[in-house]
Amino acid sequence: MEALWKYRFEICIACSGALLFINILLPDFLSDGINLCMLFLFLMSIILLKLSTINEHLKTKIHQGGNL
Repeated sequence: MEALWKYRFEICIACSGALLFINILLPDFLSDGINLCMLFLFLMSIILLKLSTINEHLKTKIHQGGNL
């Protein structure tokens, strides 16, 4: 789980790229929700990146003495 958390942004980009590649190869098969899936993956990657930043900020504050 920690390895997935470490590469979460890259995994979301890879999934988005795979969806785009499939959309190019099979436009009739996957054209109906691909933009929604891409938007969902993009937003989730941004949320995970922000949560990671908050987590690192809280870790440094706790190690400095706990004053938030």
